[in-house]
Amino acid sequence: NTAQSAIGLLSHPLTFPLTLAHHSNIFVRKSLFSSNETGPQSNDLGDRKVTRLCCVGARAECTLPDVYWREFLVMSSAMIRARSSDAETNYDADAIESSEPLEWILDFVGPEVPRQIRTKTISKFDDIEDCEGQQIRQQQQQRPQLLMNYHASFLHEVILQFLKSAPQAENRTEQIRQFWDGFVLFNPGLGHPNLEKQWKPTIEFLFSTGKPILFTAHSELDAERDASVLEELLAKWHHRDLSHFKECSYEPNPFSSRMEFVDPFPTATTKNSGGIHVVRPNHSVFVLR
Repeated sequence: NTAQSAIGLLSHPLTFPLTLAHHSNIFVRKSLFSSNETGPQSNDLGDRKVTRLCCVGARAECTLPDVYWREFLVMSSAMIRARSSDAETNYDADAIESSEPLEWILDFVGPEVPRQIRTKTISKFDDIEDCEGQQIRQQQQQRPQLLMNYHASFLHEVILQFLKSAPQAENRTEQIRQFWDGFVLFNPGLGHPNLEKQWKPTIEFLFSTGKPILFTAHSELDAERDASVLEELLAKWHHRDLSHFKECSYEPNPFSSRMEFVDPFPTATTKNSGGIHVVRPNHSVFVLR
């Protein structure tokens, strides 16, 4: 019916910002939730607390209009405030509004990122007319903003570019590992026969950073294939305590797209089973941290 069609159309672009926002807590370091902690852990940029993420293998998500990514700012603020009131934490709930990240940086990285897109910043107040002049501008400076960068390159090329432009550090490897606070991979197809070998070196690098990683898959079959690849790599990984991840269990994503598609490039397994592969962007989700 009309209502379901409308929900499907709206859910399709919103699945990316809302899925990321729903899991935003995993990327925010504990230092941002404490009014007493300062120093390099807080990753400050000037007077603004910053959380920087990398969207690896970015595609459709980097072309969304700003109005959809603004929903990320709205929902992530709500999720972080909810975390502050969790009875199992020791965070200062009174200080949470001033302690949440005032700036998110999202680096879209991948060969399919359009080269013509330029860096931009959006905030929750972009659509409010400046009817009160300086007061509105001051409020805007104290509210979360999202800075989006676009790199039409593979991740290793972006890292090399960063090394060339960054100040020399005593430990360059550690400098790279600390550059991002986490990673997100939307429907990467880690276990797809045509992509598996390409993804393995990237996943191993992401493991080495010790930072949280958010994975999504666009179907149960896709999730099973990706989980198999992750479990195989985790079994061989000894540089990080990941022993509790003997199984990578993808879960249904409440913010998945409601629009279904038939996979135009089915694998031999799908063909041999006589079925069709129906996909929905961000159907399932798995968090590694």
